[in-house]
This record gives sequence, C-alpha cells and structure tokens, in this order.
Amino acid sequence: MNLQLVISPSQLENELYKKRMTRLQQVIGDSPRVTFSDKHIELIHLVGAADNRLLEVARNAVRKKIPYVYTPLESAFTWNAPAITSMAKWCSMENYLLRHATLIHVCGDMELTELEKRHDKNLIIVIADPYVTRLTTEAQFQTQLNGLYEQATRMHEEHIWEVIQKEAAQACPNDINMQKVHQWLIYVTYLYKRDFIHRDTLKLMAEPMTQLHYDEEAYAAFLHKTGKDKFLARIEFVMQEQGLLTEGFMPLPAREDKAARKINASVFQREA
Repeated sequence: MNLQLVISPSQLENELYKKRMTRLQQVIGDSPRVTFSDKHIELIHLVGAADNRLLEVARNAVRKKIPYVYTPLESAFTWNAPAITSMAKWCSMENYLLRHATLIHVCGDMELTELEKRHDKNLIIVIADPYVTRLTTEAQFQTQLNGLYEQATRMHEEHIWEVIQKEAAQACPNDINMQKVHQWLIYVTYLYKRDFIHRDTLKLMAEPMTQLHYDEEAYAAFLHKTGKDKFLARIEFVMQEQGLLTEGFMPLPAREDKAARKINASVFQREA
C-alpha cells in the first residue's frame, strides 16, 4: 500500500513528541505491507494536533476523494491542545480533520471517551502506542496499524462503489450491461483525479467491454451527449497500449493525444 504519512509540524517542535514520531515512522516503515510515498497515494495518515499543514492535506484529500486516517495524539483534550492565537480557529480545524477522516485512531480509552462526545464512536479505533505504554509491543502496534489501513481503504472503496453504482444506474437505466461498462469508466475517471490508475483496474474494465453484449452505438451517443466521449477514447488508447483492449471492442475510436499519453503515464502496477 502506498501511504503518505503527514505529521503536524507543531508536533515536532516538542522534543518528546519528536522522538515518538521518529519511532512511529520507523515502525510503520518497517512493515512489508506499507510503502511511504507522495505519488500514487492509496491512503493518507495524518498525525498530531490540527494545524494549517494537516488541514491543507485533508482538504486536498477530500477534494480528490483520497481516504485518510487521523491520529490526533491526545490533542482532543483541551488542556493538551497547541498554544495558538485563536482556540476557535483551532477547534474548527480539528473538527474538519475529524469529520472527514475515514477512521480515527486514538491511543487510549480516555481519548476515546473524549472523542465519542463529538464523533461517531464506530469510526474511532483504539490502538495503544508502545512508546507510551507497556501494554503492547511494536510488533502488535504495526499489525494493528496495518489492519487499520486496510479497513480504511476497504470502507472508502465500498462507499465509492455505492455512489458509482447509483450514478451508472441513473445514466443507463435500460441496459444492465451498459451500466457495468459505465461503472468502470466512472471509477477510472475517479482514480485519474487522484493522479493514478492501477493497471489491474483497466484489466477489470476491459472484461465487461469484451465479454458483455451492449449497444455500443447508443453508449457512444450517450457519452458524446454528456461530454465523456473524449475521456473514454483516451482510456481506450491507454488500454490498447497496455495490451488490454483491441479495436473491435471499442465503442469509440481510440484517441491518441497529449492528454492520452499523460493518462498512460499515470498507470502503475500494484506490487504483489
């Protein structure tokens, strides 16, 4: 999993927290299931008290629909909040981070009790930090964080597909097979807005295009009417370049241009 780990700069000003964050990075980075990356980001982990940097990353994640996990690091307690000019401003930032997080990670039951007062407790996960307690180990911590990451990405994907299926059903109400093709076009469009496309996703998109019978002319007319025809034509070019689709299964002529080559460059293969 490509993970972007973002730690609050204000958190690093405190020497104790700085050591704790260094160890956190080491534990997460040692996991064979996680790769730190600022490209092809599959999940973001925000850590620390709310500040402008975390808010900026969170807003970008919301805009691109990238899931993120938030670890407030006990800043939920008013007495532990950072010293800033406006407490109202800080509370607003923290509320945004909490409200839009896919899941919230807290390190203990006291923090859980505090956050339950203003957030859905089903989205708050307690994972003890071995840096501050002897009740767990680094190995357990790493395993539980991996589980947290997988749960967050799964929940996000389920939500995205629920929205996509409704949109495709409304767009193509009279042709179930066309709906299935259109679902993948919507999903690939969503991924490209996140700056990458999995090659495996294009392979899955090719399956209904090559295996299902649907009215390709009607679908091409629908895409032209809704302004989505150029994107599909470019995706067809990419799929052809990737060896996943041939001309006989294309509703539209493949389109090779600068935008199509840019899309092709965004395709990457997940590591096994």
